[in-house]
Amino acid sequence: MNTMKKTPASILVMGCMAMAILVSGCPELLYVTVPNVTGSTQATAEAEILAAGLTIGAVTEQYSDTVPEGRVISQNPAGGSSVVLGSPVSLRISIGPEPSGQEEYDAGFADGFAEDDEYWQGYDDSYDTVNGGTIYYSGGEIPYIEELTYEAGYWDGVWQAYNDGYFVAYDYAFTIGFSEGYDVGYSILWPVFFAGDTHPEYLDGGFSDGYNDGFTEGSVFGAYDYENGIPYDWLGAMMDYRSPIDLCVDDYCTGEYGPVTLYEYGTDPNDLVKKSTPRTPRASMHAPFAIRKSDSAKADTPAISYRALIQSVKNELSIKPAKSPRSDRTISLTTTWLQRVEDYRDQLNK
Repeated sequence: MNTMKKTPASILVMGCMAMAILVSGCPELLYVTVPNVTGSTQATAEAEILAAGLTIGAVTEQYSDTVPEGRVISQNPAGGSSVVLGSPVSLRISIGPEPSGQEEYDAGFADGFAEDDEYWQGYDDSYDTVNGGTIYYSGGEIPYIEELTYEAGYWDGVWQAYNDGYFVAYDYAFTIGFSEGYDVGYSILWPVFFAGDTHPEYLDGGFSDGYNDGFTEGSVFGAYDYENGIPYDWLGAMMDYRSPIDLCVDDYCTGEYGPVTLYEYGTDPNDLVKKSTPRTPRASMHAPFAIRKSDSAKADTPAISYRALIQSVKNELSIKPAKSPRSDRTISLTTTWLQRVEDYRDQLNK
């Protein structure tokens, strides 16, 4: 029995091509014309090459300002050439115009800013910074690259996400403190409270820093509304404050005339004099925007993002203390911290 294995025709032809001569057992080489696929889509080009009895060679990509993305810039061998059946045809495919540095930066920024883990890490670092104790802010450890590249954009986006989370925790605490300060101030006994109260200022952007800043400002608004016969409305008063409106009742004032120093977005609280770096412009609560940059902006940066609350944060805020640490007076508010934060978020969306 003949056990000799048969060699596939394509392999036999390629072997004969390699020897470049005709020998016994080699068929006469067949020549075909290479189709012209320049300008075709990659899929169409490959289909035409295979239909002509040729194979797909190396496929490379190249930026092109003239050839649309996904189409053939050039081929080798050229269209119209006569080559041996089964020969490979290499293709160079366009991936469109080369991105500018700004486009690369913007793409990186979008990816970095989308990092939810960084956002909630910032939130947790603020939430865990209490009563002037250990400062957990780590925004200063995020790399900064002074150029228009994807990597530079990515880290700036991460920085923005982290600082959004850190500031939002402070802002929610401010909201909670404002509501309870307003409640305490909205009373005939407000002069007695003010006479015995001292505003603690931590300057660290932590949760208790935000609570106390909000409590002090809210107590003045509460006393003002009480004295002027304005119906009890802590949320309306806080949105007036943020508009911004500042006011005084007797010698007690909000804003620049009061004792509160608001945490400034992007400021590293480890710098107790609140000196911002050249890449971190200062922004107050009334202008919550941030652009990490040097002398010129690299990108238009979004306003602070109040992202959907995750369950762990909801759990932390689902409490309703009977009293504030700043007063012995029982709080009349019937809503939880979470409900007040959600009411505030609803106002932001209007």
